[in-house]
Amino acid sequence: MSSQETEDDLLIRFIRFLIEGKKTIIISITIFFVFGVIHALTVPKEYITKTLLMPEKEDASLNGMGGLAGLAGLAGVDLSSMSEEGINPELYSFIMQSNPFMSSLMKEEFYIKRVDKKISLYSYFEDYHEYSALNLVEVVRSFMSKNEEFYDSYVSDTTLYRLSKAQEIIIDEIKSRVTIEIDRLSGVIEINVVMTDPVLSSKVSNFILNYLREYVEQYRISKEIKVLRFIEGRSEIAKRDFYDKQTELAIFQERNKNATSLIIKNKEDRLQSELDIRFSLHNELAKQVEQAKIKVQDKKPVFTILEPPYVPNYPTYPKKKILVILFTFGGAAFGVLLIFIKQARKANILGYLK
Repeated sequence: MSSQETEDDLLIRFIRFLIEGKKTIIISITIFFVFGVIHALTVPKEYITKTLLMPEKEDASLNGMGGLAGLAGLAGVDLSSMSEEGINPELYSFIMQSNPFMSSLMKEEFYIKRVDKKISLYSYFEDYHEYSALNLVEVVRSFMSKNEEFYDSYVSDTTLYRLSKAQEIIIDEIKSRVTIEIDRLSGVIEINVVMTDPVLSSKVSNFILNYLREYVEQYRISKEIKVLRFIEGRSEIAKRDFYDKQTELAIFQERNKNATSLIIKNKEDRLQSELDIRFSLHNELAKQVEQAKIKVQDKKPVFTILEPPYVPNYPTYPKKKILVILFTFGGAAFGVLLIFIKQARKANILGYLK
């Protein structure tokens, strides 16, 4: 028997096999089709807001390393993102997925048109977030998160960070809806936020953008801010000392207007010298304060917003037709699997009886 005849025989047997179990397949397809329609009609619409930004590149740390940077680029390592003082953009995703950030995001209040008031994102996911009627996992998780205690970010008597079970559940949900992607070649950062409310999606994106900019800015200028505060403190002390010595000299001169004594003249000269020293110190510290302020401004990172957060007009999910088709094909596959199981059991029972 040729291979062609064998293949034809197998195909005929398979078709006959499907015809014999067509009732099971039709029932399975019908059930899955109904569930697919229910899921497509009840699953909430999802809206995505995409934000594109490009942080400034810091090349100061790469001076004299042009050849090494080129070799590293061939190896797939981006040395341009390495800096002694800046944050590697590839760490932004870790910042956005951290519990402190998520805790801040959950406590942030947003106006929700459906409930006509401002509520925290935590309350929104706890009380108003929509789930599909067939998504039993999310329904159970939502039920478990209700009436859970909402802890403060830090335990009152320690510095340990603590989250309640409800917060952990909702944080996991939010994490799945907030993603960040980085193009290593261009350095462009893409932030995607998916929500069932299009306005909320854009507002959360805006919050993330502002949080990220402030976080990176504070990281970059924290040292310069400390130096500035120190110099400002010393400048304030020097200014008070200068004013006090100026007042002391004026009082001394007022009391000794007509005095001709050399002792008084020497003391006046000494007070004037001390005043000049204090003036020079005050003047120098004032210059340093201005220089420190300029340095702080110079150290602030610059973010170019290529695509600002916007309110999406059309949902990106669900694709109802595709959902129904997938459920239908799933029903057909499940029906065929049931027939195979029945035939296998039947063969085992017949073999046992023989």
